[in-house]
Amino acid sequence: MLKKLAAIKDRFKRARTIAGEIDTPEKKRTFNRQHFAVSATRYDLATRAMSLGRDRSWKKQLIAALPQGRMPNCLDLATGSGDLTFLLAQAYPEGRVIGLDLTTEMLQLANLESSSQQPAQSTVLNADDLLRTVIQQISPTAEKRSIRFVSDLEPVRVRGVHDHLMMLFENLISNAVNYSHPGGCVVVSAHQDNGCATISVIDEGIGIEAEKLPLVFEQYYRTKAAAAHNKESSGLGLAIVLQIVRLYGIRVCVHSAPHAGTRFDLYFEIAS
Repeated sequence: MLKKLAAIKDRFKRARTIAGEIDTPEKKRTFNRQHFAVSATRYDLATRAMSLGRDRSWKKQLIAALPQGRMPNCLDLATGSGDLTFLLAQAYPEGRVIGLDLTTEMLQLANLESSSQQPAQSTVLNADDLLRTVIQQISPTAEKRSIRFVSDLEPVRVRGVHDHLMMLFENLISNAVNYSHPGGCVVVSAHQDNGCATISVIDEGIGIEAEKLPLVFEQYYRTKAAAAHNKESSGLGLAIVLQIVRLYGIRVCVHSAPHAGTRFDLYFEIAS
């Protein structure tokens, strides 16, 4: 009996240790970044509905109904307050329990991957207007760090889906702001020549080593300098950019060097 009680005590001690590691939002984000590599491709209505429940009774019933196992892998995709993740950790102290809040970037990436199978109907859009809208949306964040925008936007008409191109520009421009130094400058330009439109986003930020450039479009990839400079990034922004440029056949070029900033150039066909 004493041996059984000792085992139970040890079991809950381990569970409390796991729960304690993610008892704050920042610790939870760190835990997720360390252990979660691939986002879910679907986020269905049932998952969203269950994540809104505040009564722990159904969660306890759910855990009680799960099969017993010594070392299962458990993944909670809508952690919220962490209740279900903590209960899983208590039920499976020897298993690997991961709690994750799906982010906007994850859902955007999943949506784009779905769109690549069933492309949406594209229309002719004024890219310069989209860029102005994005700059206006991101300006409050830039102003908090005294980062200014310089815009050089000629009228440029391209073909695409509005939401996709907004995502493309939002990720590039927000990246430029996030990895700039306080008081820096972000240049956004749009020009066209000989049937080709070029959109550029240039910052004066931390820059990227040459050998790391081929990796920056990978999901969750971040250089040590980027992780130290911006701890809140999901590591998915440039993966979203890559998915969109592939979807529309846009050519993208990146030029960067440590402490010298980064330049992204996008090459579109001009829409007639």
